[in-house]
This record gives sequence, structure tokens and C-alpha cells, in this order.
Amino acid sequence: MGGSRIRFAVRVGLMSDRLVEERLSRIAEQVAQAQRNSEATERVREQADSLEVEGTSKGGEVTVVVDAAGRVRDVRFTAASQVLSPSQLSAAVMEAIDTGRRDAATRIHAIVDRHIGADTGLGQAMLEAYEQMAGPKVGATRRAQQAEESRNKRRSAPPGLIFPGM
Repeated sequence: MGGSRIRFAVRVGLMSDRLVEERLSRIAEQVAQAQRNSEATERVREQADSLEVEGTSKGGEVTVVVDAAGRVRDVRFTAASQVLSPSQLSAAVMEAIDTGRRDAATRIHAIVDRHIGADTGLGQAMLEAYEQMAGPKVGATRRAQQAEESRNKRRSAPPGLIFPGM
């Protein structure tokens, strides 16, 4: 009976050693993966920090430079912009910003995909962070503003009267 207890203890000890080795191996792989993720994240950040993208209005009157977060860094007007009305010029500026932001978002997506993988959890989190930094799309913001103005016009009409376009 004494001999079977010793064999049992030895077997349990060997099993425990294998489990410990497997766990340590998994931990080592997780640490290595975390290091690779950290290095890839740094490469994405470096490339994103230096990213500047031009966006131009369809008519070429306005060109803007935006960064990875969609912030406007420069605005340039061509001679063609001088014949635009203020509202047309405003629309051209907004169009150029929107074009630049879309291009910047496309490039950020490519950078993240190249270094991390856009379909990974980390890649998706990074893309979401850049989208949040960029804020709402310019066109979406203008549409929301126009919808709000339209709602306000409807509220200002006297009850019972319907005006065309309201």
C-alpha cells in the first residue's frame, strides 16, 4: 500500500509539471504577442502622425490638407474660387474637407490593416479611435443642420396653416 501512494504522488507531480509548462508556454506566447502588438501599434501611430492628405472640391476651386484625425491643416483657394458666391464657396470648402477626410480614413484603414489587421480586435479598436477623433462626417453634419433648420421652420408656422416647402 505504501508503494502505490508514492507512484500516485509521482504521477500527479509529472502531470502538474506538464500543466505548469503548458501554462508558462501560453503566457510566454501571450507576452510575445503583446510585444508584437505594441510594436505594430507604434508603427501605425508613427505613420498616422505624419499623414497629411489633400482634398479638393469637384470644381478645383478649393484644396484643403487634413491630418489622420481629419483636422484641417491648410486651405488653399484657386482663382476659380473668386467667382463663387459665399454659399458656393462654403459648399466647395466643405466638399474639399469631406473629400480629404474620406481619403485620410481610407489611408488609415490601409495602414492599420498592413501592420495589425483591420479585422482584428486591436485593429478595429484603433480604427474606431481614429473615427472618433475625426468627428462626424462634414456632409452628415450639414445634413443634420439642414434637417434641424427645416424642423425649426415647421415649428414657426401658425397652427392649422400649411406652407409649401415646410
